[in-house]
Amino acid sequence: MSNILNKLVFRRTAKKMVALAQKEYEKGNAMMYLVILNGLGRAELVLFPGDDHDYKLIIDAIHEYQAKHPKKKVKEGYYEAISTTITLIDGRKGIVLVLNYLAYEYEKQRDGTSAFTLDYKALIAQLKAVVAERIDKFRAKDSNFDMWFHRCMEEIEEPDRRAR
Repeated sequence: MSNILNKLVFRRTAKKMVALAQKEYEKGNAMMYLVILNGLGRAELVLFPGDDHDYKLIIDAIHEYQAKHPKKKVKEGYYEAISTTITLIDGRKGIVLVLNYLAYEYEKQRDGTSAFTLDYKALIAQLKAVVAERIDKFRAKDSNFDMWFHRCMEEIEEPDRRAR
């Protein structure tokens, strides 16, 4: 199957996953947003073996679904998924996932392709609080953690800095 066809199939799959996550959210189960955003279990969208989960397809589908269904609380379910992901962070990989989500959200807003905006400041503050709470554990695993995290925070707090 060609790349374009794969992308179309995956885009359709992502839309179905978001619709399912929203149904579950409306029933009081916010976990499906967490599952699809992070590509857990069978919810992983991988174009080629060895690739990472294509979270961008999920985020795009979330925005499309919210645009088509403005009265539904899609944004809230998505926000909860990011917030819950932050609470589960246990090292660089989890931090990178959250930063990727926030960077892509910023990109969508900048490009005018977002159906809503997220409260970045609250999510970044939550991320910093979780890291501060677990800093000793992170430092024990990684002696360069402080320097790395500081650079990450500079980039996410000043995303247009890269374009200068």
